[in-house]
Amino acid sequence: MKKIIRLLRRMRMYKNREVWIDLTKGFACILVALGHFFSSIMATEEGNGFVFLNWFVKTVYYFHVPLFFVCSGYLYQRINIKNRVLFLEKKLVELGIPFCFFSVAKFILKNHVENINDIINIIFVNPVPPYWYLYILFFLFLIIPQINKTIISLILLLISVVLRFLEPCIEYKVCYLISRSMICLIWFVLGMVIYQLGKSPKFCKFIDNLYCGIAMCILFMVSSTIEFLYDINNWVTNTILTFIIIFGVIIIFRNISSRFKLTNTQVIAEYSMPIYLIHTFFGVFFKDIINMLNLNFNFIIIMIGALFTVLGPCLLYSIVKKIWIFDFLFYPAKYIQFKK
Repeated sequence: MKKIIRLLRRMRMYKNREVWIDLTKGFACILVALGHFFSSIMATEEGNGFVFLNWFVKTVYYFHVPLFFVCSGYLYQRINIKNRVLFLEKKLVELGIPFCFFSVAKFILKNHVENINDIINIIFVNPVPPYWYLYILFFLFLIIPQINKTIISLILLLISVVLRFLEPCIEYKVCYLISRSMICLIWFVLGMVIYQLGKSPKFCKFIDNLYCGIAMCILFMVSSTIEFLYDINNWVTNTILTFIIIFGVIIIFRNISSRFKLTNTQVIAEYSMPIYLIHTFFGVFFKDIINMLNLNFNFIIIMIGALFTVLGPCLLYSIVKKIWIFDFLFYPAKYIQFKK
């Protein structure tokens, strides 16, 4: 009987899932892991000679984190929040516990902690990468309300574009939270707008057009490669290109999810968080092994390291998720009862 109930629950969850969201988040997590690993290789003497790594890192940094915020904004607008205080409590636990634990763990392993102020700084003032995403995301949940009218969401998107243009005037070291939020707000609100416009047949016709998505991805690849070759770094054109590639990726994954009957995308969603949270540890571990063996980084070793950085967290989580205390560090909301 329990198995039947569990099966029915899974079927209901799958029916309500946005499959393209799972695919997009999984894709973004892999890009984040590869981007950080390749960046660490580029910091070595051998890594400077790999032009492909430089191109890859600059290209994925246009859009890998914005994709997260778009997905988060979309899901935020999609859910029915009956109790906002309860929603924020859940998000504080869901985002805050992994953020605090893994931020402190990474900082301690990488730096010499002199006093408690160092820990307070990375949690409340200047979060360490890549965990700043969780820090900023909770702040956006805190300040941005759900919007029922499409016109208001479009106005908010316009305001976020203006704030993005004003952001270079702010020194991020003065107020990291404000500066980074001004950069990321545009993508979070874009996700909300995409959900709202999804009720429009004309917009659905555009966002479900596979050829349009492929064309946008090609346009982005050509344009970003030109920027790379000529060392162009303009945040205005970067923002425009990010818009283009985000829509291109979303359109392609929406088409994949509609044309193919994918039944296990919740597995992608489940393992995305571990990849995001612990890929840097695996990347550092792999580099240390290569250095201990006194090997030089070549293309084959770098590709092995890339696979290790992505698949290592998946393998580790598949083992430790059976132990609740470890699973709690990744998904704490599963183990906490919230009062309604």
